[in-house]
Amino acid sequence: MKVQKWVSTGLSIMMLTTMLIGCSGGDGKPVESNAGEEAADLTFPLAEPVTMKFFAEKSDEVKKDYNDLKYYKDLKKATNVNIEWDLVTGQNKVEKKNLMFASGDLPDVIYGAFTLSDSEIVKYGTEGSLIPLNDLIEKHAPNISQMFKDNPEFKKMATAPDGNIYSIPTVQDRESSAYNTAMVINKKWLDKLGLEVPTTTEELEQVLKAFKEGDPNGNGKQDEIPLSFVYGNHARGPGPIAGSFGIMDDPYHHTYIDNGKMVYAPSQPGYRDYVEYLNKLHQAGLIDEEVFTQNNQVYEAKIKNSEPIIGAFFHFRISSVVLKERVGDYTFVPALKGPKGDQSWYTRFINYSRSGFAITSVNKNPEIAMKWIDQSYTEQQSLNIFYGPEGVNWKETADGKIELLPAPEGMSNNAFTTMDAPSSFGASALLKSTLDKIILDDIGKEVEQVVSLYKPTVKFENRGNLLFAPDDIEQLSIIEPDLNGKNNYIDKITAKFVINGVTQGDWDAHLEQLKKLRAEEMINIYQRNYDATLK
Repeated sequence: MKVQKWVSTGLSIMMLTTMLIGCSGGDGKPVESNAGEEAADLTFPLAEPVTMKFFAEKSDEVKKDYNDLKYYKDLKKATNVNIEWDLVTGQNKVEKKNLMFASGDLPDVIYGAFTLSDSEIVKYGTEGSLIPLNDLIEKHAPNISQMFKDNPEFKKMATAPDGNIYSIPTVQDRESSAYNTAMVINKKWLDKLGLEVPTTTEELEQVLKAFKEGDPNGNGKQDEIPLSFVYGNHARGPGPIAGSFGIMDDPYHHTYIDNGKMVYAPSQPGYRDYVEYLNKLHQAGLIDEEVFTQNNQVYEAKIKNSEPIIGAFFHFRISSVVLKERVGDYTFVPALKGPKGDQSWYTRFINYSRSGFAITSVNKNPEIAMKWIDQSYTEQQSLNIFYGPEGVNWKETADGKIELLPAPEGMSNNAFTTMDAPSSFGASALLKSTLDKIILDDIGKEVEQVVSLYKPTVKFENRGNLLFAPDDIEQLSIIEPDLNGKNNYIDKITAKFVINGVTQGDWDAHLEQLKKLRAEEMINIYQRNYDATLK
């Protein structure tokens, strides 16, 4: 079956039952026509251009402005909808969002898989900053409606406690999405020094010492950085090492589920063991001095340095960051066994994100906005968003399979994918039926290797995507910023522990501070809402 193109020639959306009038009511909600009025004949491209303001988080790996990406240029041509993008990064997203909602200076649309948190969707939806999308989806979004019909669990997960859908989700319906980080080591260096891939935390320490002292890059200088990471980043951070100390540490909320019980990692004895281990590596000069300050670009530039200087690091996979000609120099490190025999890998619940496409109360053309995003929920356009343009990054074979095309010489696969598309930061749906068509290339085989290596060791469940009741959101809005959000006590104390070490007095004071910051109350709220999802 041929995948669907942008808009069929001469397509007329006669299913519309509301009049497109280009204005809003006094309460900011879209005004609909009376049931007896004649429906508007809305076609793309629009006869007259419409401009909307979009707020979106952009991946650091996407170097172009969104309006310069082929995907959005093609969509503009097909719809005659012009987008003025306000693009933010993971580093400034929270601050800009808070200011945006506090001031009431809203865009027309909030876009992208990671732009809004679950609690923000419910909070700003029930407060009226985001409008309910239920009717708009039914009337103006046949592709999204079909996705919900075929996958009712997606619709259930997108529905807030009040019964409204405030954001169209982004979907990657595959198991490998949960395994989006791996520990990578320079195998060429190991071979030169006569060492094996480490399997325990003690062995890793010894390997890193050899990297520091043994001049494995052979330039006669002690310029090697044995281990580097980006603290606080789910794919590039050291979180997986926490599994060697009997816990799981998600860098965003530090919470995991152990046999149905919600656990806050920073309150566990294993967390102390984890940060003490990192401190030991730091004191020995085995960790990059910039792990708490560097951004993704600086980190990846080190990995891609013309002369290799990084011995071990964390990333999605090897080919996502290492230059093509060096991929064979690296291999994966398995989940390490800790001093007490603990061994578990970190997983992340990211195959479904409620954040994708939310329409705000100031949008004067919500019907056009809905029809615009519906174009992205076809099979072809979801592939174009995630992998890049058809014919450049992927192609359909004669037998209906999807073949991913190789990156040009000297370019990493991630750079190739994000050259003309937003990739995982867009809004689309890669459904299982589509993913099953993809022919496993070297990347696909590498992803399977990551899953097969780490899946058998997974012991804990990520807290995942919870939707909280409004009263709980209000409480969490007070508690979470101090612990994991704007004020981020956990990041600050972890950096202090890793750099300076942890005395018993330090640890006791830390546990007391968690009480003051109401960590236990936060966990009880998580537990209550998690239990509600099981009913």
